[in-house]
Parts: sequence; structure tokens; C-alpha cells
Amino acid sequence: MTLPNSKLDLTGLDQNGNDMTSSRNLMMSSRAHMTSSSSISSRGSVGLNREAVKLYCDDNVFKYIQITEETSALELVYIGLDQFEILEDVSNFALCEVIAVHAGAVRQKQLAPMTKNLANRLSLSSRYYLKDNRKTESLVQEHVAQDMLRDTVTNLLLLDPEEIARQITLNSFEVFQRIRPVEYVTDLFGLKSGYGQDNIEKFADKVNTEMYWVATEIVTEKSVIKRARMIKHFLKVAAYCQSCNNFNSMFCILSG
Repeated sequence: MTLPNSKLDLTGLDQNGNDMTSSRNLMMSSRAHMTSSSSISSRGSVGLNREAVKLYCDDNVFKYIQITEETSALELVYIGLDQFEILEDVSNFALCEVIAVHAGAVRQKQLAPMTKNLANRLSLSSRYYLKDNRKTESLVQEHVAQDMLRDTVTNLLLLDPEEIARQITLNSFEVFQRIRPVEYVTDLFGLKSGYGQDNIEKFADKVNTEMYWVATEIVTEKSVIKRARMIKHFLKVAAYCQSCNNFNSMFCILSG
């Protein structure tokens, strides 16, 4: 997106003949400071995972932007303006969440500037848009809303088995890393301890959850051919779990 010709000509003067160069440089300097500060802050934050989100413009062009759970809506607006090369005042823009609710209909919600944990807020039927507050028309047309709804329909066979295994492993490790050594001893010898064994019980529950998930996905396929393809797909997932040293999930999938 570029600036309209009426705002800036080739000589750097506005329509009244005033010099716009200094104000433009000031705006770019301020925005560069903001985005660089955000990057430094996120890089310096220990334990924060980086995630990529799609940020859309009002013309439905999008860019992937890396953020952390501490990135605020205002910071994402700054980064978005920089990525889309929009040289306008940040106060004219906001981060808007657009959700497709049913065919042809959408719900728009402007997020508060300090809203965080942005990646986890998104669902399959929602998008983030860089909204120009001076415009009143809807960000999403009917045909785009229908495309958003179609994106919510997923099929396990269309997903990469390696990525499925990776996500299963990350999800399992989140529980596994919280298990303390004393919980193993307590569980092994049936002892009573003030520490409890909540984490090891949660990890054991994941075994049943993963086995039930595999069995459910297979038996809900009515076609015998698709059922065979599903079994083959899960075998690939199990093999990738083994390569990730996630033997727990590997055995769960094979047992399911």
C-alpha cells in the first residue's frame, strides 16, 4: 500500500507548500524505535515462544509476522504498519479481529491496545486485520467470509504427519517437564506424600486421551478405503513420534 499522491509529491511538499520531510522522518524514526524496542524485548524475554500470525490489510493482502505471547495489539499494529509500508499516524489504526460466524456474515471486534496472547486468541474462522479507523465499511466481503468458513473444515489426512507428531510431542512435553522426581517415587511405591502426584496423573491421562483419539478417528470413517488410509497416516505419525524420541505417544498411537 502506498500513500495517496495528494499527501506527498515528489518534492516532499504538501498541497499548501509546507515541507513534509521532517515530519515524515520523525514518524519513521518513531515507528522504527517502537518496532526495534519490541524485537529487543521479545528476544530478551526468557522462555517466550515465538509464533507466526497472519496480519491482513483491508485489501486482504497478508503478511506473516513473528510475535510472542507478550506482544500487545498495539505493538502488532506498529509492526504491521512497518511491514505494509504505511507511512501514516499509528493513532488512525487498530488491530481488529474478524470472525466468520455463518455463511456471508462476520463479526468484527477491535482489540484493546494492550491485549496480549494474540496467537492463542485466533480460531480457524478468525483473522487479524489492520483496520483504518477512518473507514466505516466492512473489512471482509461475503465471498471472503465464505472462504474463512471453508478453512474451518479440516481433514486429518490433509495434515502433514510429521507436523502432527511434532505438535503431539510439544503438547506431551508441556506436562512431562512439570513432573518432579518425588512423584515417580511416590507413584512407584504407592507412598503418601505431601507433594502429591498431580503431574504424573495428568501425563497418564494423556495416554488414554491419545489412544481414544486414534481409535475415534479411525472408526468414524465410514469408507473402508478411507479407514485404511487413516491407519496408514497414523503409522506415519507414530514413526515421526519415534524420531522425536516421544515413545509414549508412539505406543499410544500403535495401541489405538
